[in-house]
Amino acid sequence: MEISFNPEEHVNSYTALFSGKQVTLDSLRRFIDTENRFGTHTDKKYIQQYGQLFRTLRDNLIVPNYEKFNLLPVFEELAALMRRSGTVLPPNPQGRQIIDGFKNSYDSNEPYWKLQLLRMETVLSSFCAEADRNYFLNKVLLLRSVDCFRSLEEVRLFAQCLRMLFPTPTEFMTAALKIFTPDYAKRGITEFKAGLMWITEISWTLAYKEAKEHMMLMDSWISIFHECIRLKNDEAVFYMHFPLSHVYLNNCHTQPEFKEFNDRVEIPFSDYIQQNMDRWNIKPVTKQNEKKRIGFVYDRLAGSSPVKLLLSLLHYMKNEPYELFVYDMAYIEKAVSRKEYIDEVLSAGAKYVNNHELTDSANGHYYSHFEKNKALRKKVIEDEIDVLIVTSNKSQAAFLCATRTAPQQIFWDHGNHEYDVAGLDSRICHFDDGYRNGFEFQRFDLKMLPKYLNEDEQMKKAAAAEIKKNLPPHSVVLGSIGRIMKLSDEYMEMVADILKANPDTIYLACGDGPIEEKKAKARALGVADRFIFTGWADAHVYGHVIDIYLNTFPLVGGESVNEFVSKGENKYVVTLY
Repeated sequence: MEISFNPEEHVNSYTALFSGKQVTLDSLRRFIDTENRFGTHTDKKYIQQYGQLFRTLRDNLIVPNYEKFNLLPVFEELAALMRRSGTVLPPNPQGRQIIDGFKNSYDSNEPYWKLQLLRMETVLSSFCAEADRNYFLNKVLLLRSVDCFRSLEEVRLFAQCLRMLFPTPTEFMTAALKIFTPDYAKRGITEFKAGLMWITEISWTLAYKEAKEHMMLMDSWISIFHECIRLKNDEAVFYMHFPLSHVYLNNCHTQPEFKEFNDRVEIPFSDYIQQNMDRWNIKPVTKQNEKKRIGFVYDRLAGSSPVKLLLSLLHYMKNEPYELFVYDMAYIEKAVSRKEYIDEVLSAGAKYVNNHELTDSANGHYYSHFEKNKALRKKVIEDEIDVLIVTSNKSQAAFLCATRTAPQQIFWDHGNHEYDVAGLDSRICHFDDGYRNGFEFQRFDLKMLPKYLNEDEQMKKAAAAEIKKNLPPHSVVLGSIGRIMKLSDEYMEMVADILKANPDTIYLACGDGPIEEKKAKARALGVADRFIFTGWADAHVYGHVIDIYLNTFPLVGGESVNEFVSKGENKYVVTLY
């Protein structure tokens, strides 16, 4: 049923309501919801009426309640509406005095209240003049995020605040670039870490979830990284490797992109390590051990294909004459390893070492990455590891290899064929996707254990059946499973052509990542109604939902393809090279 809506009546009635003394939180939320639904505030035909409405809100509600910080989320939404409307209000002397008072008292407050003052100041500035977003961001990025929130809900609300102040990731990154200049390398280490932490914890994880626009920061970040190397600022060099690798490599599609990261970051980092070993009093391991001990160095133990392959390999090696160790780098900034996978390591007879427990973690996320690297190296040497196998672009992998921590050091390739740091003796790979470069890989067969390929099969089939009930009937379900970043423009264009040529098909994009960006691409291709994004997806469930797996390119699927094929005889994979 069509809802009758009269814009002028809507604006006039709310202006009258906000002029009175009985304004409630519910009435404010109803106003915000209505505006977000109908968007009348963006219609220039009503700009005079909205000018009066927003002036009434400011003078009767916002300025008199400037000390009620619990109202910040609502005030921020109102400020966002006003900015979108293009309304410019006349000055409010009382509001200006309050803003000046906030600025004068800022330094005397604790970080938590500094953030609240900045947010309320930005709201008032929006209603009194144009808010200085650069000033806001520069101040925020000096604070330790861990000191600014008392609950996860407050973090979520602040991410919402950022999106309202900087509606697009491009606007946010453009403002951030004014802060991440070469001089950033000269900041004290706490402030240095703080700015980067806001990007990786808030912007990347919540506010603009894995948006590719984060790549706008890369050139500046790499310049800062090189300046830290020049200054021999060890802690800054080691700390910065994490956000660089985390953001850049999650945006990689192709081997040339992996190579660019290796050339610009990994090789200079590896060289820096080797050039400073004497200064750190670190000596390479030269003694050949006879214990036949093998150590695997992993980012963390999560439900990823590389981890399941490791657990499968440990199982197969259980009765071999080796002592096996798994070193968990344990990046608490991301997420802790899952207990069930740690238990799997132990049940396979391997020893488990948590890297984070080897270092002083009293500073929370602001711990020393340099000391964490050294602690892991010390532990590996104490364990007399004979063969050390690294698997990912994290600082520990380069540090352990470049400092020669074990007599034999191997890179196990899980998709980044271009990884190359000092101290690697050989490279191994369990699959062949046809890519060739100048490195030699020893290829070996490794099949994931059936329990990982077919976990809880009956439950998964039942869940898949429920999902299929909500899909268009009589459809052939195409799809892929994995990081949404793997959906390159060329791949999506191919899928769109298939959908247009075959009206009885739909496509499921199963996985996390920059979904809004990819949805926009699907709309531009004219297939948004049949190009369906599921968000995070259990591969074991969606392996039953999808009929034909369209392998991504140029970065192809890994174990997700094998998991799909394992679901039965009538499962087909289409791969283009």
